[in-house]
Amino acid sequence: MDLGEKLCAAVDHCGSHPLFYTTDPVCIGDTSRAVVGDVDSAEYSPVSEREFLTASYVTGSDTLHTELKQLEAGTSITLSSSGATVHSYSDYYPVPQEYTKRDAIAELDSVMDGISQRVIAAADGRQICVSLSGGHDSRVMLCSLLKQGTITSSRSPSENRMASTQ
Repeated sequence: MDLGEKLCAAVDHCGSHPLFYTTDPVCIGDTSRAVVGDVDSAEYSPVSEREFLTASYVTGSDTLHTELKQLEAGTSITLSSSGATVHSYSDYYPVPQEYTKRDAIAELDSVMDGISQRVIAAADGRQICVSLSGGHDSRVMLCSLLKQGTITSSRSPSENRMASTQ
């Protein structure tokens, strides 16, 4: 929304749609390219670049480009010729859970059983392929499908990563 000489914008509490901005000149957009155009890697912030190479992302509102900022989840911004004012309107307060480790594992197992059953039903007899990325999520999904008994795995010396329906 435009308020005369000021520009206001906000990002939802999950950060579903990113917003990028600069203060000199005042500019805001939904992609970094829309705000600063193509950037040569020589213009990267050395600190942000090291952070990105280590963690695969840059923390906070910083980006690789020194002049470009990203509005964080749950924040709003008012941009004007005098600068930017960022305000946080959403806070996360975790609620302590009364789960034991055993209860949490049983709950996860129950949820994964439900997910696997829905995947199998949606496949309606067709082959189900699970791409193993090397992360935990794909392994948990494959194990859950194997538990349902509708998936078999093939472990031959040449093809150690294959799984198919029976």
